[in-house]
Amino acid sequence: MRGKIELIKELNYQLKMKPKELLESFGYLHDSEVEKMTFDFKYMTLKIKLDDFYANFMDLPEYKDLKKVYFNINLDDKLDINIDMFKDITLNIYEIKIQEEFLEILLSPSGFIKLSFRKLFLSLE
Repeated sequence: MRGKIELIKELNYQLKMKPKELLESFGYLHDSEVEKMTFDFKYMTLKIKLDDFYANFMDLPEYKDLKKVYFNINLDDKLDINIDMFKDITLNIYEIKIQEEFLEILLSPSGFIKLSFRKLFLSLE
């Protein structure tokens, strides 16, 4: 397992990119499993926990190691969620993209989240 210092150096390098380029460089977080999603109406925040930041690179030389991803999003004024929930079905990320002033999260097997945001925080564990 890599040390925190190496991970911080790597992320500092990656975070010098524009957010759109960062998501592209990590394969739009494709195949990451959604472990938890919490919406707080009072504080207008959406928190999403994904199982693996590098899931798109599984079984490829580019795969690093398992790193959980936490999105903490301070919402602006638009939130559109459409998710079909099925018992015993894993909800995965198809892709996460920044489209103009919106963040769009496409889900697999089906569904989406589209939102405008003031701040977006990303952390890894």
